[in-house]
Amino acid sequence: MLSEPEVAKHCAALLEHFADYCEQMDEATRGYVVRLAWELIGDQMDRPSVRRTRRGH
Repeated sequence: MLSEPEVAKHCAALLEHFADYCEQMDEATRGYVVRLAWELIGDQMDRPSVRRTRRGH
């Protein structure tokens, strides 16, 4: 899906838009958007074989 330049361009624009409003979203909505973003790029966060950790800023 993202191998097509037009699709990738529009997906990137959509993700940038969500990033602008991320701090204003409630936790559930923000989590849903993050999950969709990962799935959009082909990485499923819920895979038990992949461990994700939070890193300090």
